Amino acid sequence: MIWVVSYAYEVFNVEHSPWDFVREPFPEYRFYSSAYNYVAGSYGGTVGGQHLGIYGKVRFFSSGSMVMADEKGDSIGTFSSNFLEFSLGRSFNRGDLGIKPALSLRYVSLSPGSRGLALSLTLFAQAEISLLRTKGALFALLDGLGYEVMPVGVGRTVQPFRGYVGLRTGVKPFVLQVGGEYRRVGGISGMFALSFQRNVWGIKLGYDTRYSGLYGGYGRDRLAGSFLGLSLRVKGFGFEYIYNPLGLFGDRHMLALYVKR
Repeated sequence: MIWVVSYAYEVFNVEHSPWDFVREPFPEYRFYSSAYNYVAGSYGGTVGGQHLGIYGKVRFFSSGSMVMADEKGDSIGTFSSNFLEFSLGRSFNRGDLGIKPALSLRYVSLSPGSRGLALSLTLFAQAEISLLRTKGALFALLDGLGYEVMPVGVGRTVQPFRGYVGLRTGVKPFVLQVGGEYRRVGGISGMFALSFQRNVWGIKLGYDTRYSGLYGGYGRDRLAGSFLGLSLRVKGFGFEYIYNPLGLFGDRHMLALYVKR
């Protein structure tokens, strides 16, 4: 049962915004929002922002309507599984080092009789560096380290935390990011992203190995874990679209809007 509960909270480790793909838990925007569709009519997204170094965001996911059946398999109604997370944090900067700690409250409703609450910690650190005569950044993320305060199942469980380290560098207009990640549920994976930004438009390509298991033997399934992003920036406002094939689970389409500081 513990692993079932852990997988329930693993929803919060799925990308809910374009910035999650490159492991930026709190982007430097005054306001941002995103929404995406997923398999079988499910959907999710993020709403957040920052002011005077205080960061906050809400992430959500819903399974959509599902049929509830009795022991004989007969339909007795419908229900949905819903997930909600509230996060609040602050940034601290000293020279080339920036740190963003945050505390999150997570709510999980798997069914009408199975609900839970958990507290978790997020810690993001970034250090500006020089690499081969180019500017770059070395950063680390510890996300979802916490414990249930109201259990979904019979007993409380540790949250399915993840740890990530990455390097971002490049020569304008190109930026390359590579990194490795460990997840309590899922093990070790790697990712990379290459972005190109020119004036008001940009493009981003990337791949995350943790989705490689979604390959089902069909041609286009080999794209599982890759993502393609297109962005547009005009006078402090931005728009971004992400296409993310997920193999056996179909395709995910994500839209995001943001306002710069």
